[in-house]
Amino acid sequence: MNLRLATLSDCFFFKFWYGDRILGGINCQGEIFVQLQTFPTQRQDRAYEVGSLLAAQVERALLIKGKDQYILGATLRGQGWLPFLVDLQE
Repeated sequence: MNLRLATLSDCFFFKFWYGDRILGGINCQGEIFVQLQTFPTQRQDRAYEVGSLLAAQVERALLIKGKDQYILGATLRGQGWLPFLVDLQE
Protein backbone atom coordinates (compact mmCIF):
# COMPACT_ATOMS: atom_id res chain seq x y z
CA MET A 1 0.00 0.00 0.00
CA ASN A 2 1.25 3.45 -0.86
CA LEU A 3 -0.77 5.64 1.53
CA ARG A 4 1.28 8.55 2.82
CA LEU A 5 0.25 10.21 6.10
CA ALA A 6 0.75 13.91 6.83
CA THR A 7 -0.43 16.77 9.02
CA LEU A 8 -1.79 20.14 7.95
CA SER A 9 1.52 21.82 8.76
CA ASP A 10 3.21 19.59 6.13
CA CYS A 11 0.95 20.87 3.34
CA PHE A 12 0.07 23.93 1.28
CA PHE A 13 -3.39 24.09 -0.35
CA PHE A 14 -4.28 25.75 -3.66
CA LYS A 15 -6.87 25.63 -6.49
CA PHE A 16 -6.34 24.61 -10.12
CA TRP A 17 -8.32 24.02 -13.30
CA TYR A 18 -8.97 20.44 -14.44
CA GLY A 19 -11.01 20.47 -17.65
CA ASP A 20 -13.98 22.70 -16.87
CA ARG A 21 -13.77 22.30 -13.08
CA ILE A 22 -11.80 23.97 -10.32
CA LEU A 23 -10.27 21.40 -7.99
CA GLY A 24 -8.37 21.61 -4.74
CA GLY A 25 -4.68 20.91 -4.91
CA ILE A 26 -2.24 19.97 -2.18
CA ASN A 27 1.51 20.51 -2.18
CA CYS A 28 2.88 18.18 0.47
CA GLN A 29 6.64 18.44 0.88
CA GLY A 30 7.17 19.16 -2.83
CA GLU A 31 4.73 16.55 -4.17
CA ILE A 32 1.47 17.62 -5.86
CA PHE A 33 -1.85 15.93 -5.08
CA VAL A 34 -5.50 16.51 -5.97
CA GLN A 35 -7.88 16.83 -3.01
CA LEU A 36 -10.60 14.18 -3.35
CA GLN A 37 -12.62 13.77 -0.17
CA THR A 38 -12.85 14.88 3.44
CA PHE A 39 -13.97 12.94 6.50
CA PRO A 40 -14.78 14.20 10.01
CA THR A 41 -12.26 13.10 12.63
CA GLN A 42 -14.92 10.86 14.16
CA ARG A 43 -14.79 8.80 10.93
CA GLN A 44 -11.10 7.94 11.08
CA ASP A 45 -11.93 4.33 10.19
CA ARG A 46 -13.70 5.40 7.00
CA ALA A 47 -10.88 7.79 6.05
CA TYR A 48 -8.33 4.98 6.30
CA GLU A 49 -10.63 2.53 4.50
CA VAL A 50 -11.16 4.82 1.51
CA GLY A 51 -7.50 5.87 1.61
CA SER A 52 -6.45 2.22 1.37
CA LEU A 53 -8.79 1.62 -1.57
CA LEU A 54 -7.40 4.72 -3.30
CA ALA A 55 -3.81 3.66 -2.64
CA ALA A 56 -4.50 0.42 -4.52
CA GLN A 57 -5.65 2.41 -7.58
CA VAL A 58 -3.08 5.20 -7.84
CA GLU A 59 0.69 5.61 -7.66
CA ARG A 60 0.51 7.48 -4.34
CA ALA A 61 -2.32 8.50 -2.00
CA LEU A 62 -2.19 11.06 0.80
CA LEU A 63 -4.18 11.24 4.04
CA ILE A 64 -3.85 14.46 6.02
CA LYS A 65 -4.98 14.70 9.63
CA GLY A 66 -6.37 18.08 10.53
CA LYS A 67 -7.98 19.37 13.71
CA ASP A 68 -11.56 18.67 12.56
CA GLN A 69 -11.17 16.45 9.52
CA TYR A 70 -9.11 14.06 7.44
CA ILE A 71 -8.33 15.12 3.87
CA LEU A 72 -7.76 12.48 1.21
CA GLY A 73 -5.67 13.22 -1.87
CA ALA A 74 -4.03 11.41 -4.77
CA THR A 75 -1.08 12.12 -7.01
CA LEU A 76 -2.11 13.66 -10.32
CA ARG A 77 -0.25 10.98 -12.28
CA GLY A 78 -2.71 8.82 -14.19
CA GLN A 79 -6.47 9.01 -13.75
CA GLY A 80 -7.12 6.24 -11.23
CA TRP A 81 -8.25 8.89 -8.78
CA LEU A 82 -11.23 10.11 -10.87
CA PRO A 83 -13.78 7.67 -9.34
CA PHE A 84 -12.85 8.96 -5.86
CA LEU A 85 -13.49 12.61 -6.73
CA VAL A 86 -16.49 14.08 -4.92
CA ASP A 87 -17.66 17.67 -5.05
CA LEU A 88 -16.12 19.47 -2.10
CA GLN A 89 -17.93 22.50 -0.79
CA GLU A 90 -15.82 25.34 0.62
